[in-house]
Amino acid sequence: MEIRKFRDDELEEIVSMTCEHMTGGDLIAEGVRKSYAEGNLYAYKVIEDNETIGFISFKEGIEFTVPHPEITEEIEKLYGHKRVFYGDAVWVSPKARNKGIGTKLLHIMFDGLVEAGADYLMNEYWIYPGGKSKILPLSNVFGEPLYRKLVPGFYSELDKYGMSCPICGKKCKCSAEIIMYEMKGERT
Repeated sequence: MEIRKFRDDELEEIVSMTCEHMTGGDLIAEGVRKSYAEGNLYAYKVIEDNETIGFISFKEGIEFTVPHPEITEEIEKLYGHKRVFYGDAVWVSPKARNKGIGTKLLHIMFDGLVEAGADYLMNEYWIYPGGKSKILPLSNVFGEPLYRKLVPGFYSELDKYGMSCPICGKKCKCSAEIIMYEMKGERT
């Protein structure tokens, strides 16, 4: 198994994987390409037997899958004078899950954030109907959160932006938990 940064010639793989395994739509694809062109997207992949079995990406700034200006304003008031990065995507192939790959990817992201000079990390954790989340249990790698906000129906307007939910389809009922961590250069 190998974990490494995506290369420039693999941009379309990042776009494809983000749209297939996270939130799909032209807006997402354009956003990934734009962030990469601006040098604002940091992305790593896990390769096993010449196949990508996991990836993670993060960006500088405050951005959500679906715009929530009231939350952006709240976070900017609290942390906007510092460098805030956000976790953009993390995915592990179903055949490779429960083997510690997600945790390894989060550690890679943590180290990349420290190297990039991040003061804070903001994550938008997708919460499925019924309250289940595949990524939230892994969040302890970043330490104790400074900020937490559970937003029911966070993704209800995905279709308005030409996106669809990987769980619900066009009419998303999922919630999100927004969590901020201070990057002190040490992880738990």
